[in-house]
Amino acid sequence: RMLRARPWVRMKAAASLDGTTALDNGESQWITGQAARADGHAWRARACAVLTGIGTVLEDNPRLNVRLDGATRQPQLVVVDSRLQTPADAALFIDGRSVTIYAALRHPQREAELAARGARLVFMPGTAPHNQAKVDLRAMLADLARREVNELHVEAGHKLNGSLMRESLVDEVLVYLAPKLLGRGRGILDLGPLSALDQAVELEFISSERVGVDLRVLARIAGRERFELGATDGKGRNPCENGVMFTGIITGVGRIVAVTALGSSSSHGRQLSVQCPAGYADDIGIGDSIAINGACMTVTRVDAATATLGFDVSAQSLAMTAGLDQTGSVNLEKALRANDRLGGHLVSGHVDGVAAVVHFAPVGESWELRLLIPRALARYLAFKGSITVNGVSLTVNRVSDLATGCEISINLIPHTVHHTALATLSIGARVNLEIDLIARYVERMLGPLPTANQAEKGIQ
Repeated sequence: RMLRARPWVRMKAAASLDGTTALDNGESQWITGQAARADGHAWRARACAVLTGIGTVLEDNPRLNVRLDGATRQPQLVVVDSRLQTPADAALFIDGRSVTIYAALRHPQREAELAARGARLVFMPGTAPHNQAKVDLRAMLADLARREVNELHVEAGHKLNGSLMRESLVDEVLVYLAPKLLGRGRGILDLGPLSALDQAVELEFISSERVGVDLRVLARIAGRERFELGATDGKGRNPCENGVMFTGIITGVGRIVAVTALGSSSSHGRQLSVQCPAGYADDIGIGDSIAINGACMTVTRVDAATATLGFDVSAQSLAMTAGLDQTGSVNLEKALRANDRLGGHLVSGHVDGVAAVVHFAPVGESWELRLLIPRALARYLAFKGSITVNGVSLTVNRVSDLATGCEISINLIPHTVHHTALATLSIGARVNLEIDLIARYVERMLGPLPTANQAEKGIQ
C-alpha cells in the first residue's frame, strides 16, 4: 500500500507489448519471441494497474489484459484521454474489468456512453491556462495512489511516454531488445528538443536477462530509489512504497463511524471515517498505511483534533474483505518501523479470505474462538501455526477438516479480548483472514517446476 504521494511508475519502452511492427504494406508482425511476450505479460500481471494513452487506444485498439495460462487476476486499466475520445466499443472493455478514464474536457454524450460501459470518468484539467485541455498527470497519479494503486505499468505511445518522462514521473524503464534490424522504426519517447546534453534523462542499469532469443533490460531513473529512506515528510517518518509490514499486534481499537459511496455504481468503492483513540492520529500523516481489521489501507484524510482518519476503499477491496462497508468497532495497527519489535508474526495486510465464526464462548479465564475456513485455505493451516484474524496475530490450537471446509480453534487470553475488537464477535460473524507468509513460500518451493515447453509457451 502507498506511503508515497503517487504510485511507483514502470514504463515499458516499446511500441506495444506484443512487440509488433507495421510494415509498409499494412501488415503487422511480431518482432519479439514468445518468451519475451510472456515475460511482458508477467510484468503486466504484477501491476495494480496498466496505463495507456488515447493514441494507443485509437490506433491499436488493444485489450491490455493478462493473457497467461492460469492467470486469475486482471489489473485495472487507466486511459489518459484529454478530449474524451475513447470509443464505447473499444476492446479494452472486456470481462467487466475496472477501467478509469482521465479527461480534461467534458463531453456529455460520450460521458453517458462510457459510463454505460462501466468506465469511471475523472476530469483533471491542467492548472495553467495553456494546459487546461490536457490531463494533469501529477494529479492523476495522486488520485490513483489514493485508490490504492501502488504500482503502475505504462504501455503507451511516444507522446504520453514523453510527457511522463519530462515531468519526472517515471521510476523504471523496461526495454525488450529483439535481435533484428528493421526500417525506420517508431519512437518510444518524445522528450522534445534539447539545448544541452546535461538535459538528457540519466538511467541507472539494474539488470538484463535473456528471455528466449530477446534481451530484457531494466533500468531506474538516476537518483530514484524505490524505498526513499533518505526522505521524510517533516515528521521524521521515512516513506516507503511497497514494503509495508505489520505484526498482528493491535495498537488501537477504533470505530468506523461513517461509510459513504465514492460513486453511483457498484464498481465504485466506499469512503470510511474511522474514529481512533485519543492521541492515536498524532503521528499519522496522509499516505500512511494502517491495517483495519487486517486489511492494509492508505490514509487519505487526517483530523488530529478529533482523532479521525479517512480512507478510500476500492470496490475490489470491499469484495475481498468483511466488515469494512459498515459502521462498528475495528482493530487498528500502524505499519511496522524497521526498529520495532516483532511481537506477533510477519503480516502483509493482504486479506486471503473470509471465515465465519461458528463458536465463541468463555473457557475458564480465556475464550475459545472457532472459525469455519474456506477449503482453499485449509492447506496453509497447521497445529500451533500462525494466522491473522481481523488483523490479530493468533495461534491455531486445533485443525479439523470437514466436508463444509476447515474448522480451526483458537484460544484468546483475556488481554486479547479486552484490547481488541474481537470481543464484539458473535456466531455467524465474518472475519478477515491472512495466512502465514512462510506457508506461501513453502508451497512455492515444494511446487512442481515448470517444464521447458511450459516456459517457452507463447500467448495465444
